[in-house]
Amino acid sequence: MFKHIINQMTDENTSITDDINEWIIEPMFTKCVWELNVWTKGKQSITRRICYRWGEVCITSSKKPMVNLENQYDVGINIFDHFELEVNRGELDYNLYDSYASDIVKYSKHMRETTKKKMEELWVNNGESAWEEQGWSSEESELWFFGKLNLKLR
Repeated sequence: MFKHIINQMTDENTSITDDINEWIIEPMFTKCVWELNVWTKGKQSITRRICYRWGEVCITSSKKPMVNLENQYDVGINIFDHFELEVNRGELDYNLYDSYASDIVKYSKHMRETTKKKMEELWVNNGESAWEEQGWSSEESELWFFGKLNLKLR
């Protein structure tokens, strides 16, 4: 009986159930998803942004994920940081759809202009494989959602 009472407890952020569920979090509107990739070579780094029309995150959990659904457009939410425990436990999966833009948003402070231009040209002509051939590697990623979010069971 006690277990039954605990399983029915809810508040506005969390509900506990016996079942493991798949929760989907997605932006309510299109063009609100960014993936940031930090590429490094030695002490140098480049942060590349890829913008998507749509994306979704799936979290496998017995608890409803705690997330602000009224997320602000100018602030956004870094999904990987916000759900770090779920990422580390392998309970978070994501899908990104229809990229529509990409750009370099940050270079190392002391990177030469000639290197910046070369890296941009390599990306435009050959994509990430060209950077890898030059000895660069993608070390970390961030997944950002902007604007209002939908949360639903799959």
